[in-house]
Amino acid sequence: MAESESLTKIDDYDVVGQLAKSAVSELYEVREGTKTYVIKRLTTEAAKKSDVVAMLKQEVKVSQSMEHPNLVRAHKFVKTKEHVYAVMDLFRAPSLKIAVQGDVLELHPRFDRLCEQLFPALGYVHSKGWIHNDIKPDNILFSKAGELRLVDFSLAMKKASGVGALFAGKLKAIRGTRTYIAPETIRKEYPNPQTDIYSLGVLLYELLTGQVPFTADNPNELLKKHLASAPPMASQFNSNVTGDVDRYLVKMMAKKRDHRPRDMDEVASEFRSMKVFLQDPTELIAERDKKDAKDAEGGENLGVRLDSRTDAARGGKNAPPSARAKSKPKPRPVPPPAAPPTPPAVASQPPAPAPAQPTAPPPAAPPQAAPAAQQQQPAPAPPVAPAASAQPPAAPPAPQSPPAQQSAPPPQSPPQPQTQSKPAAEQPSHTVHIPGQGHVSPGRGQIPQEVHPSRGEEAEEDLPVMDELPEVL
Repeated sequence: MAESESLTKIDDYDVVGQLAKSAVSELYEVREGTKTYVIKRLTTEAAKKSDVVAMLKQEVKVSQSMEHPNLVRAHKFVKTKEHVYAVMDLFRAPSLKIAVQGDVLELHPRFDRLCEQLFPALGYVHSKGWIHNDIKPDNILFSKAGELRLVDFSLAMKKASGVGALFAGKLKAIRGTRTYIAPETIRKEYPNPQTDIYSLGVLLYELLTGQVPFTADNPNELLKKHLASAPPMASQFNSNVTGDVDRYLVKMMAKKRDHRPRDMDEVASEFRSMKVFLQDPTELIAERDKKDAKDAEGGENLGVRLDSRTDAARGGKNAPPSARAKSKPKPRPVPPPAAPPTPPAVASQPPAPAPAQPTAPPPAAPPQAAPAAQQQQPAPAPPVAPAASAQPPAAPPAPQSPPAQQSAPPPQSPPQPQTQSKPAAEQPSHTVHIPGQGHVSPGRGQIPQEVHPSRGEEAEEDLPVMDELPEVL
């Protein structure tokens, strides 16, 4: 097969450019005459695997059997000595994965619009007898204009119904993506619409909070959490979502599919009847941007300010003198919005040593010269320590000094547990980056790598799989 870097033509199609690439396939924008398409071409190694070729062929077959405004239609499957590919309609829009890895708050003003298109599209797929089986941000394209497309039917399965559902038995392999996989899929049970509804619940949770409900250090533990662990409430990570949303998502992610909504019509109906956000996300974004502009530099153009930050990070050669001079303090004010509250708590601790000085005189009363010298020096602990060590014969004062030190810690201990316990409970590792203004929890750059372990070290592991996953039962 021809190398992707040198591709100018794929059979009768002129290659305009490469759109994306993974370990399995490559996406190209191509032109045939006056029409423009997308070609999903398998890599050289992937084309040698019969199961991967079968997946692509099925993706085309499933797509050709459906026609919906929110689905990308495939036109044909081609297999030659040089290429194995599918020809599909071109839809220019990023996937929701880009939004999740960026600023999910920017997505919230269009959240209703997103659901209004995604729910009917998935319901239409189910009505045609298919289960998508891989609902996740990567497989949903959403433009800035608010247009949505559901893509990738490579793992789709026919819905078992009637007598076939009773005698379906067990699947030979697990299909899906670990982060979004339903419990029954892990148990190798045949999927139904409620299987997609579970994955959809995980997706909506991620779009609203900026993180997935279940994470783990290894794939096996992640699957166990899907089977047995209850998801934390979405409002715990985004205080702007309502309690109705919490209950809605918990129901969609119920461990038993009978406890989930019956179909996508019920999912859509419950969504229309509830309020998603406590405060208009547009107002939150405006407040946040206003605060960012004020913290960064008042009166300077936002674009120039961002360029100045970039130049400063690269060495400041191209930054203007004013930006170069003012860009130094900028990197620190941004990360520590939560740091300013701690200094007052720390600053309140120094007064605590003050009571240690009045308590010190009683034990030092027997020696008359020493207390006078110690009381005249305002320095707290350093003078007291040498004085105790400089008087070896004074054995009685030594046992008396510990009570003075034991009486001092009580005033110091109350402020410390208070300042340390709150951040530990309210600010886990994923909330460190939250700006903390109003009800805004998800913020820009707030999606750390630990939130998505399957996309970091387990990036390849989190891709759709047809092989056996680790046994967890």
